[in-house]
Amino acid sequence: MGAFIDLTGRRFGKLLVLGRAERDSRGRTRYLCKCDCGNETIVQSSYLKLGDTKSCGCLKHQVNWRFDNLTGQTFGKLYVVKRVENDAQGTVQYLCRCECGNEKIVRANHLKRGAVRSCGCLASALTSQRNTTHNKTGTRLYRIWRGIKVRCYDAHHKDFRDYGAKGVTICDEWRDDFQAFYDWAMANGYEENLSIDRIDNSKGYSPDNCRWADNIQQANNKTTNYYVVYKNERLTLSELARKYHLNYTVLGKAIRAGKSLEEAVRRAEIKK
Repeated sequence: MGAFIDLTGRRFGKLLVLGRAERDSRGRTRYLCKCDCGNETIVQSSYLKLGDTKSCGCLKHQVNWRFDNLTGQTFGKLYVVKRVENDAQGTVQYLCRCECGNEKIVRANHLKRGAVRSCGCLASALTSQRNTTHNKTGTRLYRIWRGIKVRCYDAHHKDFRDYGAKGVTICDEWRDDFQAFYDWAMANGYEENLSIDRIDNSKGYSPDNCRWADNIQQANNKTTNYYVVYKNERLTLSELARKYHLNYTVLGKAIRAGKSLEEAVRRAEIKK
């Protein structure tokens, strides 16, 4: 058995060891500790040394304390100064200092996801820079580029929950450089009647995962499409209706009513 090591005066997490306490019923060494929150608690020696106990219990009430302690880290132009009181929804927040000198309180999840990277000065600077370098802020392509950015990074935008909240991002090449996006668009079939479409909806916006598509192509690429196999060919309902000249509305109603595909096709042919 090793020599006894007194833990008095040592710190473990938020606990300062004040001195030894009475052993427990099994004869195990225990210590009286004072937590940073002011409470005192008696902790078994092995729990302190193994790191199993780091507070009087108050840490359990701090959401993701171990993983959300971002103090001292840098995100974009923001340096995390300290943690502050959670917002009204209970979300962890931090006081951050921007490179420009301003301070801003930011949600932890916005910092980690990259949704907020400055006090606001970065967006202003980028807007000014883009306005003076490409003079295309009034074009449809610029509006498409801006629309992609807000869907992916603006937590207050109505479409954020379907994009940024699901992990959809923009590649580094496009994120802060409209000219790069513009050059790709012009070299890859952009036309005024087409919209940008992600080829693989599980991935983000990048040159190798985007194309310019018409409304039909866009609709057929939605994750909510209903696929069927008809004459050994896998088709969406809209593709099936278009290829075999069926009434799409009748076809869809029949499918939703539980009719077989063959029966649904017959009904759509009769009423086309």
